[in-house]
Amino acid sequence: MIYSTTFSLLLNESLLAKSAISDGLRTLKQAGFDDVYPGKFYSSFFHLSIGLERLMKLVYVTEYMLCNEMKPPNNDILKNKFSHKLKDQYQTIKSIGEKYNLADGSFFGEDDYIHEMIIHHLHEFALSARYYNLDTLTNSKKSDENPLSSWYQIICETYLKEISESRRTKICATTYQRLDKEFINGSNGFYTGQMDFDGHPLTIADVEFRRIYTELALPHTAWYCLEIIQSILKVLDEIQRKLQEKEPSTEKRVMNIPYFNEIFTTFIFLHRSDALKRKTFD
Repeated sequence: MIYSTTFSLLLNESLLAKSAISDGLRTLKQAGFDDVYPGKFYSSFFHLSIGLERLMKLVYVTEYMLCNEMKPPNNDILKNKFSHKLKDQYQTIKSIGEKYNLADGSFFGEDDYIHEMIIHHLHEFALSARYYNLDTLTNSKKSDENPLSSWYQIICETYLKEISESRRTKICATTYQRLDKEFINGSNGFYTGQMDFDGHPLTIADVEFRRIYTELALPHTAWYCLEIIQSILKVLDEIQRKLQEKEPSTEKRVMNIPYFNEIFTTFIFLHRSDALKRKTFD
């Protein structure tokens, strides 16, 4: 078996994408809004936005090869035909999936609002929101979207969707009971030194509920990210299969296409119940 330069380049790019996504999911599971933990959110956003972009470019490049006698696109085609904006890229991948009859159950419509919120969030972060702190500090703000505030909205929506109303009611009651015991004379309503993402002061109760929402919702948001990744990988897997059918079957054949399904096995076959408990995604 001879491995071509194309094979090596696609292999390395897929390993890059896998590593970025793995790091993004791991740091997302470690994140929080207390003390030093917001830094984990930023790290997760960086890794996930990069990993998703590289993964979707793999789909576009290999599908181009499938339609053009195994020739990859040149740089101008990749830049001009495949947008650098994550939302546009995802729509392109969705169109490719539909082309190969993979749309049903693989992609998300407007009713899957949390998936859409995550894609929008990473899209904005990749474009400009990653500089939100410095841009705001220097009065050169290019994005009105605070990435921490944007993600907390996703956490709140996830909490409402995934945690039943009866459980939410019980959490609310028991939390206030516990706080009343810890902070006498209603002092749990006293303001702390912490601010929300719009600069408003938070009470002791506010801080505690924000911690609870984040702790309970984060595993589910990580799963939603994985569902988006899996939808892209379904398309990549189909293109890989079709490309390998085109390659000669002799023993000394030149291999141009890696087995992407082996590289991304962790993501492809991970079920929801396992993903919720998992701390690493290597």
